[in-house]
Amino acid sequence: MIPIGKIVILSFSNSEEHILHEIMQIIRMQPEFQIRDMVLNDEILDFGKLIINPLKRNAEKNGQEIKLTLYEFEILCLLARNPGWVFSKAQIYGQIWKEPYYQAYDSVMHIIYNLRSKIVDDRKRPSYILTVRGFGYKFNPAYYNVGEEALGRETVLSELWV
Repeated sequence: MIPIGKIVILSFSNSEEHILHEIMQIIRMQPEFQIRDMVLNDEILDFGKLIINPLKRNAEKNGQEIKLTLYEFEILCLLARNPGWVFSKAQIYGQIWKEPYYQAYDSVMHIIYNLRSKIVDDRKRPSYILTVRGFGYKFNPAYYNVGEEALGRETVLSELWV
């Protein structure tokens, strides 16, 4: 049996964008929903010391290419394209592996651990990918779309670090 999906299109003005973010956050908490971007977004993501090029499928830290596995790169892109949005392990697994989650906690956690070790200078203080205890992971919104401005900026998310 082929599962039939439904497409929901919502339109909001710029002043109502916060409502869209709240709705999407609620939907993302439900593992049975899959959210897919309708537009392929291949723009370069510049976070100061970290630059991600989805089209070339590479990432650089301090101007040096980072060797990432397929799953590391996919998870990095998923989180970096949605800064501040919290993804559960089940949601990350579903988006990247395109199959049901089946409690594969170790797979997602292990890849996030390896990914963090490659993109940060201090493993004990991850700055880009943050843990939201009891739920999952998110990309630090303090780095979103600011390039060099993000350097040196602190965020009040330290209690979320693992």
